[in-house]
Amino acid sequence: NTKEIHGALQGTQQQHTSYQNKQPTPICQAPKKLQQTLQICNSMFPETTINTTLTRIARNIKNQTAKNQHIKNCIERRYQNFQNNTSKMIKSILKKYTDPVILHNIRTHDNIITEPDEIKTAIQEHFKNWTKLNPTQTELWQEWANEYKPIQTIDSTWYDTTTTEIILTELENIIKEAPNTKATGPSKISNEMLKHLGPQAKLM
Repeated sequence: NTKEIHGALQGTQQQHTSYQNKQPTPICQAPKKLQQTLQICNSMFPETTINTTLTRIARNIKNQTAKNQHIKNCIERRYQNFQNNTSKMIKSILKKYTDPVILHNIRTHDNIITEPDEIKTAIQEHFKNWTKLNPTQTELWQEWANEYKPIQTIDSTWYDTTTTEIILTELENIIKEAPNTKATGPSKISNEMLKHLGPQAKLM
């Protein structure tokens, strides 16, 4: 991840500098060969064909200009994030984002809510009631009381070692025996990465 972030930051700076230094070529400086080409086209093709061709060329130029402007805006925004909002910059590089939940309507048992303010209120009320206090039904407790009593056949000393501090040798053996090429899970830390930990990292 560090190399990926470093490379992206360098690329952003280079792209920003390139766009800052790049100057567009004025249309008035177009080569004379283009004018000659248009004259030849006028003599070879009907006027409608020329108009259609020019319209298509103009549309392509406009689309390309809009695309270039969009790219420039994205580079500028990333550069500004690099300067003023590094956390957003890193999230963008690592593609870490959360899609917002947008509800256009809520259907109840007798109504459909479409107003944004009413939707927010309905959501708040739903989670407020969903997490409300659920008291124990004391009249049914006697039926389950025996199920929650300690089991006499379990020796409490069996669990004494669960709170024993893990020594470094034990940790190294577990890491050494861990299989490779396994899914990392939410932590994104693979067994191969753990096997390359230094002594200082293992003590942490």
